[in-house]
Amino acid sequence: MKVVGQPVRNDLPLAADAERVKTARADGPVRTEADSVKFSSSANEAAVSLSSDGAAASERVARIKADIESGGYPIDFEKLAEKILDDELGRFL
Repeated sequence: MKVVGQPVRNDLPLAADAERVKTARADGPVRTEADSVKFSSSANEAAVSLSSDGAAASERVARIKADIESGGYPIDFEKLAEKILDDELGRFL
């Protein structure tokens, strides 16, 4: 490989710096009992909302699946075909 333009720089750390880096990695950050994570009440409310929305969505999917299997869910095949074609053509435009 030929390097053209700027000269190659050698930014490797000195041996003393390398030893300091090894020690820092081995020791890791100093943690105290004061280190903690606290979520706000709105974050907790959002988590509860997401989990309940997921359960509602699962119930809805199960209900629609059962309707489809029993033949009780109407499907407009022309509309479905149009949506599939629109989606596929949209990938190329």
